[in-house]
Amino acid sequence: MDNCSFVPVTVGSLHRNKVPCRVVCAGQSASLSLEGRQLYLRKGMKLMSAEARPRACFYFQARTQVCTHSTSIGRGFQATVHIGNVRQTAVVEGILGSRGLHTNDRGSVIFRFLRQPELVQNGSRLLFRQGSTKGIGKVIQVFEEEPDNVDLYNGLVR
Repeated sequence: MDNCSFVPVTVGSLHRNKVPCRVVCAGQSASLSLEGRQLYLRKGMKLMSAEARPRACFYFQARTQVCTHSTSIGRGFQATVHIGNVRQTAVVEGILGSRGLHTNDRGSVIFRFLRQPELVQNGSRLLFRQGSTKGIGKVIQVFEEEPDNVDLYNGLVR
């Protein structure tokens, strides 16, 4: 949900290859129907166990490398970020220890999702792109606090 919360749902039915089944194993494709209060589904959402206690975030820090870019990437740069099943526009809120990144530069970057919070985990690989600009990286820190509690310039939670 947009307020960083998760909604409990119940699986109504489960199908593999258009045939009803009771169990699906990891790596298998399946279709399922969900029952719950006013379901709002979009690409990138995950179905998880309630015991997992997942937390969505707006801000995360990643160790990145710029593969191609014509000028310099700095604060305010917007790109589409791909992290696993998540695909959303994010803005660069800060680059630690540098004013900007050029082609083949590496740096630690703090990103903020523009639309809604996403489930991001430490160690996840990411790809960011915008036009001909492309970069790769790895998530090193997730800020699970509300945006007002994040100190972007020091990379710490207040």
